[in-house]
Amino acid sequence: MIAAFDNPLLSGLLGDEKMATLLGVEAELATMLQVEKALADAEGALGIVPAAAASAIGRVLDNFRPEIQALRDATVHRRRHGAGARAAD
Repeated sequence: MIAAFDNPLLSGLLGDEKMATLLGVEAELATMLQVEKALADAEGALGIVPAAAASAIGRVLDNFRPEIQALRDATVHRRRHGAGARAAD
């Protein structure tokens, strides 16, 4: 599947490379990780999880870099083999 930003006919209408970067998968995943870190911080501040655990989660998320190709490969595998399939199958 081709995204509109990658389509040679539509890309000029929908934005430029900067917009594609801002709305790309890397930016989406970075935002998800920021939300997870904020959730851990809030839960730690409220005592829902131990403060040390919230801090550890934050440190891990600060250094975590998702492997986009591995995520894509796993998604393709699950689509071909069913939602319950594991990538090693």
